[in-house]
Amino acid sequence: MNKTAELQSVFVQSKRYLCLFLFISLLTLVHSKSIDDELWTGIELKKKISSTIKLKVEQQLRLKEHFSQFHKTFTDFSLSYKVSPIVKFTGKYRYIVYEDKVKSRISLGCKINLETNYFLTSYRFRLQRDFERNEPQEDSVLRNKFTLGYPLIKQFTPYISYEFFHILKNESLSYNKFRIGLGIEYEINEDKSLEIYCLYKGEFVKSEIEATNIIGLQYGYSF
Repeated sequence: MNKTAELQSVFVQSKRYLCLFLFISLLTLVHSKSIDDELWTGIELKKKISSTIKLKVEQQLRLKEHFSQFHKTFTDFSLSYKVSPIVKFTGKYRYIVYEDKVKSRISLGCKINLETNYFLTSYRFRLQRDFERNEPQEDSVLRNKFTLGYPLIKQFTPYISYEFFHILKNESLSYNKFRIGLGIEYEINEDKSLEIYCLYKGEFVKSEIEATNIIGLQYGYSF
């Protein structure tokens, strides 16, 4: 066996081991101890207006109490502008419906994508604020998210992610929430995609962490 064949064999084996590792980690997140389990399902429509501008509309439904109760549903409208092949800016408006109230959210963000021969990495920064009618203005939230993807084959891309949240209050930042994620993106064809993921969410309440396990399913369509 020549060196090229050996390298290809090692690469294939590495993909298999990574896939197994992600699968085991996914099961660990799903069965970890938590105060609740949630189900997130959504559909996403994307329209490329030009080579640098894209419009996206998303509808999502979230269930809580071990998938037995309605938590909230929301509609997202976002417009993104690609400054360069690796940098993109996005503005987003979200209309959120809870069982007993309605909120709106405005956010601005920037995402940097880096691609190598073996990995897909990204960093996303987002600044957001929620609004509720006849209620005091809420504090702004800063979100930072890191994602590492590893294409197994042309259509499948498993990934891991870590996102942390800070509340901006009185000109100071307080760390209040994080999300650890594992998922797989599947490109059905050029227009359709499917994403399955699990999140482990931790929220700091006084001196304790309230944990939630989340299972998500997202369908995407581009036209």
